[in-house]
Amino acid sequence: MIRTIFELDKLMENKNNKENFDIKYTDLESVIYSLNISMIQSYPLINIYKVMFHEDLTKRLFLEGINGLVHSMSLIISKINKKSSEVVQQI
Repeated sequence: MIRTIFELDKLMENKNNKENFDIKYTDLESVIYSLNISMIQSYPLINIYKVMFHEDLTKRLFLEGINGLVHSMSLIISKINKKSSEVVQQI
């Protein structure tokens, strides 16, 4: 299992209260699910992980798993930024 935890920075956290984040959670998860990455909600932390089952795990496969986590983090951050902009515009 490969996992990482990252925290929303204060600017994102101020724009996204816990209730808004709960609503967005399913949106975020659907974005990364296609990469075989899972997510655990624990606002303001975001826990993402990838479970890998390989009899002969190679360096290449391991690095691909890490690369998938990095891409997932980027997708999540861009999705949160987009939703944050929409929330701010509505106010």
